[in-house]
Amino acid sequence: MDDNTADHVGISSQVCKERQSTWSREFPSINKGTFSISCVRDTPFNVVIRGVDSSGKFVTGYWIALAIRRNCASFLVNVNGKIQRVAKVTEQTQTKAIGYEAGRRITYWLSFDRDNKLLKFGKGYRMKETTLLKADFKKVAATNDVFNHMFFSSDNRKWIDQYDSANFTTNLERRSLDYGTAEVTFDSEPVTTNRSPIVRDSELANMFDIERGCFTFSSDLPLPCQTLYNNVKASHMTIHSAGSPSEKNNLIDAIRRSIESDEGVLHRKLLEKQEKSRGVFNEMYLRVTLGQNFGNSPGIPYVLEIWPKGHGSPIHSHGNAYGVIRVLHGGIRVHIYNNDAMDRNQQPLTSFDAVKGDITWLSPKWFQTHRLWNDTDDFCATLQCYKYGEEDDTHCPYFEYVSKTNEIGQFMPNSDFSFLEMYQLVMAEYQVKTKENNKKKHECTVM
Repeated sequence: MDDNTADHVGISSQVCKERQSTWSREFPSINKGTFSISCVRDTPFNVVIRGVDSSGKFVTGYWIALAIRRNCASFLVNVNGKIQRVAKVTEQTQTKAIGYEAGRRITYWLSFDRDNKLLKFGKGYRMKETTLLKADFKKVAATNDVFNHMFFSSDNRKWIDQYDSANFTTNLERRSLDYGTAEVTFDSEPVTTNRSPIVRDSELANMFDIERGCFTFSSDLPLPCQTLYNNVKASHMTIHSAGSPSEKNNLIDAIRRSIESDEGVLHRKLLEKQEKSRGVFNEMYLRVTLGQNFGNSPGIPYVLEIWPKGHGSPIHSHGNAYGVIRVLHGGIRVHIYNNDAMDRNQQPLTSFDAVKGDITWLSPKWFQTHRLWNDTDDFCATLQCYKYGEEDDTHCPYFEYVSKTNEIGQFMPNSDFSFLEMYQLVMAEYQVKTKENNKKKHECTVM
């Protein structure tokens, strides 16, 4: 029996014999959305979408299935008892892992776009770059009114079921797979297009911005991000605004000197962090905290991060927190990775540059795992702020990162300095150095 026939027979047997599924749920009332399951899989499995008639009974002879095997995945459709494969992808045609990944906790997702009659399968975050397989059902729906009504009408109920290829002989076995290790979610929105990581204030929106889709407008941000954005968007929220009028224009020079001078307090702190962590020196940067920890974020929610030129971060995630980042000085390159990133040398899904004045955002679903790197010829300063969502009942206190040995480590967000402490130290250094330089200039003039 070939792979194609095996899938047909296996799924038909499971659905037609009404075998108990591992997991089952009704679609939301709008009949579209994205199903995802985060689990460790060691065997093939199927995800089946079925229609329900007005009496609540499943309609036989019609289903759409996503079949996930070890090295491939495919979409199959049953139209009045006739089963055909409509899309398939294998690891021979892709450089990515396509099927289930034994021994690894992976997020598998299935997007059902009712309006465009389009199904997508992917892994990890729900993005264009993580989409592995697509199936367009416009032609099938156009030639079969019953199929179109069954799956793509807004008023017909649908169910989604997950079936496993192995037989589960006891309820205990089923519970251990379903509820013991799997995290199942269902969102009402299908995967259509990527969101922009750059925020534009909604009061500045125009028709060209909307058409080009280069920004996420501030009023479209998730609510926790809106709160953070409103706290950092002010025009005076800049590194130049610190200190008295006679000092504020010197703070950038003071920070730059303290980083680049061997005796500078910031340079010494970078060396101290490297020695303590035994990490890579150019992955050392400074975390300068502002304010207090109110218990609604990983660590103190507002952090001024200082990135020396040629320095950056390891690949890391943010404990499923929401975040907003404003660039206060210089520029930074942001590399976005999937949520299963385990190789510090792997290629990012996408990258973008943020420069002074830009504001970016992240959430549990978008841009959560990234790497920041300063490739410019000056230091970069970013104001980072984080907040747990109302739906978050875990409040993960740490960030996860990929270590230099490609292991996943946990990083508790800490503080190298408070803002006032850093400010006073670098300005004191700067004033001493300025006096020394002025004295030398005076001596040279006298001579």
